[in-house]
Amino acid sequence: MLKNPAPAFFILLLAVIACNSTPAGEDKIAKSDTLARETSAGPLRYTADSILIIDPVVAPDKILSSFSNFWAYYTDKVKLYDDFLSYDSNSKRISKEVFLKQLNTGQYFPLLLYGQNDSLVYKLEKISRKADAVIAAYMKQFSRQELVFYGMQGRPLPDFRFEDIDGNVFTPMNTLGKVVLLKCWFIGCVACVEEMPDLNKLVKKYQDRSDILFISLAPDSKAALQKFFSRQHFEYRNAFGQADYLQRIHVTSFPTHFLIGKDGKVFRVLQDEAALATALKKYLSEKG
Repeated sequence: MLKNPAPAFFILLLAVIACNSTPAGEDKIAKSDTLARETSAGPLRYTADSILIIDPVVAPDKILSSFSNFWAYYTDKVKLYDDFLSYDSNSKRISKEVFLKQLNTGQYFPLLLYGQNDSLVYKLEKISRKADAVIAAYMKQFSRQELVFYGMQGRPLPDFRFEDIDGNVFTPMNTLGKVVLLKCWFIGCVACVEEMPDLNKLVKKYQDRSDILFISLAPDSKAALQKFFSRQHFEYRNAFGQADYLQRIHVTSFPTHFLIGKDGKVFRVLQDEAALATALKKYLSEKG
């Protein structure tokens, strides 16, 4: 999903951009002596740690043939916020942190490989010199953001005091012991507004859970939000005047969602409602 650019006072994005965990465990990945998937270039196989990984989900040449193909692949197949098995360009297992740092060089993109039981398996794949230069620029942008968010996982957010338009105040003290979902957005963000009906459904799904809080953080003023919500229904608690705090938590594209665990620590940072719903379900199944 393309994301709206943020207001100039706290976002620095590439000029070409318009509206827009811990490392995975040592799970076994798909292996076979006979399975192979035919592509236009013939069967492709990647060996990692002497284990056969079934072919790429999409052939690298097709992904890099144009920016539109790359963008379609990236938005549909790449989930850097999730747990995944990561391999370098020589098919050697590496940590997620190292993987993201390599992506940040702009020399590689994450090539999705077939994994066992739908597990995510990515390998660093070289961006060819013939590829659109914007692809490398985007990879540097995206991986830099994901690397920052990855470093926040397992740590508490900076101290906060969120006051919503109804006068409710939220702090680390009164939210401890609750799952907190933070939506970072602003009024002019089209994608942020478009996902609100789906987020309302998510709130309704968990309406009987008093241990789950849904809070939105916007840089807009209280008066501006009150006017906006006079015509737009949104079930979140809506905090106003959060421009400085959005900078502190390194949000540079919108919408961005934080899932905070009951221990007050970041569990995931996500891009949209669908990813948020999946992550919340995963957290509740693991932590209760």
